[in-house]
Amino acid sequence: MATTISVKIDERGARIIIQGALNEETDYTPATHTLSAHARMVHSVSFDLGDVNRTNSVGIKNWLMFLEKLPRVPFIFTRISERIVEQVNMIPNALGSNFKIERFAAPFYCPKCDEPVSLEFTAATFDQSALAGQQCPTCAGEIEFDALEDEYLHFLKRKAPAAK
Repeated sequence: MATTISVKIDERGARIIIQGALNEETDYTPATHTLSAHARMVHSVSFDLGDVNRTNSVGIKNWLMFLEKLPRVPFIFTRISERIVEQVNMIPNALGSNFKIERFAAPFYCPKCDEPVSLEFTAATFDQSALAGQQCPTCAGEIEFDALEDEYLHFLKRKAPAAK
């Protein structure tokens, strides 16, 4: 899947949706130009990264450079994928310095289907006990959390001050 980046700007701010991979081919130039052209309207930037399915080191470096070019406004991450959670756990500033995470994906495994399953959780109300007893959306069987809980959920403990 090729990477797609869409930018919408209205009176509430900017909304950026990224789907696909964050890699050396990801081009943020059109998004940067759009945001620069409408800088006065951008009071916050909302990101949907729920469909980012791959990352690599060059892609993350370019992502960090892109964030540096954005206006110094709050960043709101409406959705972040498992790949983004992994990056946030390794790179403290992977989401900028003033951000709020609304929803995040977590990895599970269904032994009955023998398939990985990704479920989304609301960050503000998340409790680690929610990982137990989840059901597979395909077969309704019980699924297992497929990561080390404390390591995977580390990003929830070190998130930046909430964006306003």
